[in-house]
This record gives sequence, C-alpha cells and structure tokens, in this order.
Amino acid sequence: MRQLTFITLILFVLSSPAVFADDISGGPRVDFGRKELIVPCVQIVNSGNPDFDGRFFDVAFKQRGKSFNYELVLGDEEDPEACVAAIEQMLADDEDTTDTEGEASGLTEDDAETE
Repeated sequence: MRQLTFITLILFVLSSPAVFADDISGGPRVDFGRKELIVPCVQIVNSGNPDFDGRFFDVAFKQRGKSFNYELVLGDEEDPEACVAAIEQMLADDEDTTDTEGEASGLTEDDAETE
C-alpha cells in the first residue's frame, strides 16, 4: 500500500506542468559515468539571507577530477508545493525519522504556517 501511494505521488508530481518546465525531475541520484550528482527539492535553511530561507531548489553538481568533491553547477528554483508534498510522503513512508525529530515534518516554520 505504501508503494502504491508513493508511486501515485511521483506520477502526480511528474505530470504537473511545473515539473515539465524543469531540467531536473525524479529523485536524487548520482551518475558516475557522467560525473553528476542530482538532488531535487533542496530546501534552503539558515542561509543568512531571509529571501532564500524556506525556498526549494533542484541542484546539480559535477564531480571535480577523480575525487569525491563536487561543484555546484545548477540551482533551479522548484515549486514549493510539489516539494512539500514529496517531503511529507517520504516522511510518512520512512520508518526511521529520528534525524528530523523536532522539526515540523522537515519543513520550516514558514512552510508550516502556509499549510
């Protein structure tokens, strides 16, 4: 049942118009052949700039040389509603959420107020 719910969410997110406009969709992944690390829906917190805090970005990194150091090459703002829905579903499906305890479902206080 959990898998069906998650698959339905992913299909919903992928079919939304905002996702088709993105260069990045799907889940986080690393492609060692292309030396890329892709992470969708990264939420900015504690940036020191209130204009960025709470916003979501899809980010892409390129591997530097043969090391495991990556350089940020793309940061594309993402629809916050799509990201919040994905985060909430992942937290609902995750059996170990001890790393997010004390946080409002992994969201900032501003996000919790807008729901």
